[in-house]
Amino acid sequence: MKRVLTAAVALPILLTLVLHAPVWAFVGLAVAVAAVAAHEYFAMVAAAGIKAEPLLGTLLSMAVVAAVGVPDWHQAGESPGREVTILLTAAVLAVLVAMLRRGGELATVIAGAGATLLGVLYVGLLGAYMVSIRLLNDSGGQIFVLLLAIVWGSDTGAFVAGKLWGSHKLSPRISPKKTVEGALGGTVAGLLAVAVVSGYLYRFPLGTAGAIALGLAVTWAGMVGDLAESVLKRSAGVKDSGSLIPGHGGILDRVDSLLFAAPVMYHGFKWLAKRYLE
Repeated sequence: MKRVLTAAVALPILLTLVLHAPVWAFVGLAVAVAAVAAHEYFAMVAAAGIKAEPLLGTLLSMAVVAAVGVPDWHQAGESPGREVTILLTAAVLAVLVAMLRRGGELATVIAGAGATLLGVLYVGLLGAYMVSIRLLNDSGGQIFVLLLAIVWGSDTGAFVAGKLWGSHKLSPRISPKKTVEGALGGTVAGLLAVAVVSGYLYRFPLGTAGAIALGLAVTWAGMVGDLAESVLKRSAGVKDSGSLIPGHGGILDRVDSLLFAAPVMYHGFKWLAKRYLE
């Protein structure tokens, strides 16, 4: 019931921000989500016994997400790729300097630096693709809705199918509760989401084969993202990344699939709908 009530309240607010709010409001939301997700990530890193740089890693993750949202680059039709690359290079140097100043055994320094930089890439770089989708073109908000529909529709389909018919474990060492039947149900639900949102609601000219390919790629990427976070939680010995969202766990628990699916959606949609975007 908590999950349903939370979704009923949060989903209309999120859709309003995606479709109707100014771009800066969406970017602000994305930066805030990155801040909380990074905090949860570094809490799990600490629980696993790794001494990272949580404050520096969180700030760098927020900076990468914010950098993609700088409007001048998009108004000029330029890509922020060069600027983000420079920022990530600075992040590597900053993290290495911070870890080396702390001192200690080489293995400890490498583990801490690696965990910190992984957080920046995981939360910051992958999260920045959500902003890139929103800024993709005049229909960026609708494309982002398509992303949400595929990922969250797939997640719901996997949950229902797993509960009703699940008997064959998908990856027992990573996530014992996930089943092959659940994955198949999630795949079907993801394709239905593409059909409804892309075929009837917004009518993106992707073509039947293109829509199916995009739906499968985004759905499976989201599933891999879910399993990836399960690895982190299992290593940290926690059930959820946090408890911020009633009935849903932490922010990272809600965006883990989106982090992996967003880059696939961004590049896949651009490739399939190049004529439409132009």
